[in-house]
Amino acid sequence: MLPQATWKALRSIGMLSEMLKNRADELGMSKNDIVLRYCDLLKARGEEAKPVNKRNMIYRIFEGETVPRLDTFKDLIQVLGGEVKVTWKQETEVKL
Repeated sequence: MLPQATWKALRSIGMLSEMLKNRADELGMSKNDIVLRYCDLLKARGEEAKPVNKRNMIYRIFEGETVPRLDTFKDLIQVLGGEVKVTWKQETEVKL
């Protein structure tokens, strides 16, 4: 997990929200599409997720107003067709 200071640095330069927005644009997905798919992903895991309850959080992340928790970030990456990987200095790859 990245230290909180690192997450704040990402937020301050807008890298995280820009990365997510760019990928969504590549896929032709609106923020509303992302909210719906995010809720579908959570529901598939047995979690309760209503779009009306998740919309504000997703919008704030995409506008760079807040930094998501690591699990939320991972889920958003999955919704956008990606995966999160960690590569250790020994070059061992770990999927989250």
